[in-house]
Amino acid sequence: VKGDKMFSFITNLFKPKPKKISKSRLMTMTKRELENVGRKHGIELDRRYLKDDLVEQLWKHINGKK
Repeated sequence: VKGDKMFSFITNLFKPKPKKISKSRLMTMTKRELENVGRKHGIELDRRYLKDDLVEQLWKHINGKK
């Protein structure tokens, strides 16, 4: 078990971290692009919602406000 934790720690060191993105940039994206950005940041968005709602949800998730 201890070896598994060490392996995951080492592999996470080399994973690229998602970059911060501005809210105005999110507003220019399509719903599909927002969905892809969300996945990179570890959140699954539902494209059936309004784009404004998706942007708000993603923005709060990226900035840690829940």
